[in-house]
Parts: sequence; structure tokens; C-alpha cells
Amino acid sequence: MPEGTDPSTDNGRPVKRYFNVETVGAAMDDGADRDALLDELQRLGLTRYEAQAYLALISRNIDTAKQLSRDSGIPRTKIYAVLEGLSNKGWVRILSGWPLLFRPVDPTRVIAGKRREYESFLGHMEKKLEEERKSMPEKFVITRRNLGLDNLKGIVKKAKTLFMSNVTRALFEELAPAFRKDAKVLVVVAPGESVPKMDNVEAKMASMPIVHMYDDVEVAATNVLVDEERSFNVLRNPYSKKWEVDEMVYEDCVACFRDFWRLGWESANGVQVEGVWGCSAKKARSKKR
Repeated sequence: MPEGTDPSTDNGRPVKRYFNVETVGAAMDDGADRDALLDELQRLGLTRYEAQAYLALISRNIDTAKQLSRDSGIPRTKIYAVLEGLSNKGWVRILSGWPLLFRPVDPTRVIAGKRREYESFLGHMEKKLEEERKSMPEKFVITRRNLGLDNLKGIVKKAKTLFMSNVTRALFEELAPAFRKDAKVLVVVAPGESVPKMDNVEAKMASMPIVHMYDDVEVAATNVLVDEERSFNVLRNPYSKKWEVDEMVYEDCVACFRDFWRLGWESANGVQVEGVWGCSAKKARSKKR
């Protein structure tokens, strides 16, 4: 970088940044690491040189440009432009006289002003985005079809929680290798089915089967709820034997499946026999005898 070039500008144009007023306020109060504080000040809209000058000023309260250049490391050829920029942005007051004196605006006032400015900006953006949303043509989308089992496995690999209802052994064995070791997996097993026991899996037996009519053929209909936010319906084509996966994209439908899952889990029976989850209650009772 050429000497005298402000590292926070792009060919002389200020770089726009998002900022976090709470972080900066806390950093000022706690005396945080200087470099980190400089970075946060830049996120508030200052250039690197402006941030350096402001920090140097608040440590001395009032200063000349010449002294401030020495304290901050800003080239003397740049210091007046930097201080003028700070003044225009409301961070510094210029006191007339000879030589000119510069005083920092109280950090609390600066942060309060930035907070109001940012809240006003967010309110403006919310209004504009709502106008854009209203101008969109109405469309009621319920499902996204035919995602494929491989896509579902990729989603499952990232999931922290998995709630599965009416699960068959065949589907469980397809998805289980994709479970994260630290994932919370709750499974309601379809009646008459069983699933292998796993350390991070808790399973119960469903009280009744849930089926999908595929033409005139009944097939097990499984729901997979990922992180309580995404809902997938899975079934096996009785003719091709391929897995078909649809995602519920309508939020109210996803909420219904969350409620349906909780009801199913609370009403299901938890049974464990010989290291296998999901054996029927009848078999479990016979083993106990």
C-alpha cells in the first residue's frame, strides 16, 4: 500500500460497512484491544485514519493537528483532511483560533446518534421491502416435490435435531449414516417395524400406522422434521421402489407438522428389546415373561 494511503478507502472512495453500535460501545467502556476497536470504528462508517485520529483524540481530549499526527501515526499531509472528515461526520469539534484545536465528541453521544440513524435506516428498509412484497404476484406454494433421497441426506448431515414419525427400518437405515454424532434424533417407529439402537437416537412405537394411498396401494408415509424448521414427507414408490421426497414449504403446514409430531411422540410407547428400538409391545411383553 502506498505511503499516505488510507487503508479504509478504495481508490479514495470510502468503503461502506455494516456496523454494530453495541459492540463498539462495549469496547470503548471495557478498553478493548486497540486493533479490534479500530476495526469496529470502521464498521461505524469511519476510515482507518479517522478511527486512529478519533482514538488518539479521546485519549488526550483536545489536541492540535500537528500533535495528533504524531500521536496517531497519520501523515501530516493527511491529518487536516482526516479531521475535517471526522467533523463532517459529527465525531469531532473544531475550535477556532491559531493553531486550530480539535476536540472529540463524547462517545456516548456519537453512539446514541448512530443508533438513531441505524434504527431510522432499518425502519426505512422495512417499509420499502414491505412495499416490494405487496407488489409481488400472489402465489400459494405448498410443496417442493421430488427432492430425492440424496438431497435429504445432505440436509440431514447438517441437522442438529431430527424428529421422524412413522419411520420404517428401510428408511431409517438409509438416513442413519448421515446423522451427526451430536444430533438429537427422536424417532416414532411405524407399527410392526424396528430400528437399530444408536447412542443419540431415542425411539418409540407409534400407536397406529400412517399411510399414503399410491394409486390403490398403501405405503408408509414418513415425516422428517429438520431443526424444527423444515418438514419433509418421504415414501417409497411401490412400483419403482425408489424413494420420493417432498418438502413442505408453506410455513403454516410446517407448524402443523411440528404440532402433529409432538402429539405423536407424547402418545407413542417407548419399547426396547435386545438392543433394538421399536419392537412391538406384544413382543416386549412376551420377552418380559
